[in-house]
Amino acid sequence: MPMHFETFDWIAHHAARRPEKTALVDLASGRSIDYAGMDGRVGRLAGFMRDRFGIAPGDRVALLAENSSDYLEVQFACFRIGAVFVPLNWRLTVPELNYIVGDAAPKAMIHDRGFAETAAAVQAVTGFRHRLETAADGSPSEYEAAMEEGPYEAEMVPQQMSDLSTIMY
Repeated sequence: MPMHFETFDWIAHHAARRPEKTALVDLASGRSIDYAGMDGRVGRLAGFMRDRFGIAPGDRVALLAENSSDYLEVQFACFRIGAVFVPLNWRLTVPELNYIVGDAAPKAMIHDRGFAETAAAVQAVTGFRHRLETAADGSPSEYEAAMEEGPYEAEMVPQQMSDLSTIMY
């Protein structure tokens, strides 16, 4: 029998209690963001993935990126809509990524601009439907345009203890 629990959204929790406090500092881009801003970005990205990419609870979303604030936004956005977060190691070769992505079967991949060729090569073999390019340095990107395209918003989807949240290889 599935065990139900109250789904907890750490970002929304802190945004409601201490919105002006720093949530993270991105050393790559120099960007600092408070909890209110982080909550808004996570909600917009989650809503974008749901509304534009058709990501539903249980669908997988792969991320091919170096460490940045975008990485955390994607992870929390996946959790918010019940999607399964699939972080990929950017040091792997295309054949290795083909195996992992083929096995995980994500519906979408979000990737750093520097990995665009790799993402396209993996998409050509594995056939995932959607790609979204981000820029770890904070420069204009498809990812940032999606954040501004809105009005997307997403609340935390109720989940069970048995629901898959992350697949790591």
